[in-house]
Amino acid sequence: MEQIWSKAKKRRWLWGISGTAFSAIGFIGLALFEQYNGVLSEFRADLKHFNETSSEYVKRESFQRFREHFRESMKELHEGELTRVRLEQELKASEKAREELALELRQMREHLAFLDGRQTATPKTAAAERKIEPHGN
Repeated sequence: MEQIWSKAKKRRWLWGISGTAFSAIGFIGLALFEQYNGVLSEFRADLKHFNETSSEYVKRESFQRFREHFRESMKELHEGELTRVRLEQELKASEKAREELALELRQMREHLAFLDGRQTATPKTAAAERKIEPHGN
């Protein structure tokens, strides 16, 4: 009976040690779970705070207004560029027309000077002929 009693004592002792070990492992597991849960709660709070502060920086409506304003500005810039190109072409055409008019004006002045020269030469010749005629009589 002593052997059985010692086996029972060993079994109780083994159950006591294993129960204590399982309790310690459970306690450590519970502590780790609580720590994990605390870190997760802190992370959620930080994420919520980040979302609140970042939502204040850029509101969806203000960003949409900015995009629309940017598009309008780009359209105006493109229209301004087209207007600039058209005005440059008109400027080149008007410079060419001005040069043609300046050439025509120069030719007209030369022609007028030629005609003035002919008219001034003609009266002198006519006066010279008249002077010669009375003397010739």
